[in-house]
Amino acid sequence: MAGLTAESDSESMILPPPAAQTDFRRPGVVYGEPRPCNLGRARIEELAELIRGQLSLPVGANIHEVVRGRLHGRIHYRGLDEWDWSAATGSVYIHGTMDFDLVLPNHTSPARDRFTIAHELGHYFLHSAQGRTPIVARRNGSGTAETEANYFAAALLMPEGEVKKVWAATPAIEAVAATCAVSFDAAEVRLAVLKLQRND
Repeated sequence: MAGLTAESDSESMILPPPAAQTDFRRPGVVYGEPRPCNLGRARIEELAELIRGQLSLPVGANIHEVVRGRLHGRIHYRGLDEWDWSAATGSVYIHGTMDFDLVLPNHTSPARDRFTIAHELGHYFLHSAQGRTPIVARRNGSGTAETEANYFAAALLMPEGEVKKVWAATPAIEAVAATCAVSFDAAEVRLAVLKLQRND
């Protein structure tokens, strides 16, 4: 077009930013879906507490550092405009032993993210044989395997002994949530599971 120099022409071109990666499947890796371990809540909680000790994860501690430093996993945050809402994408891609990618939305609270990360670790420890079986846990999944991952996450972040100790000192959901660095809703569900309630 007349009147436009090469410099002004290039400056007028607005290119879209590169698309953020949301699917982390690797070529040549065959991924399955999480299959229930069928261990039952009590046994899953025992395993979660054992693993918490092996990972040296104190109550309320930074679980992101455990994922990155101890388990060599990667955590990716995506905005709503970057999110792939298709049913085929996952929230965790487990490729091998100590090799996995977690994908989280960037608009949720840190407390919510902690539970989500712990839930995905449940898939890693319960359903992938710690990476020996590659799997993709899909976003908004349902079924027994998802329930098992929730049991694991609750026990990992809110161990029964610690919750009971906090409740005995301060019988309030907010106290448990603050001590364990989880959401009010997660603490409320955990207290209900442990049958802890105020007597007033």
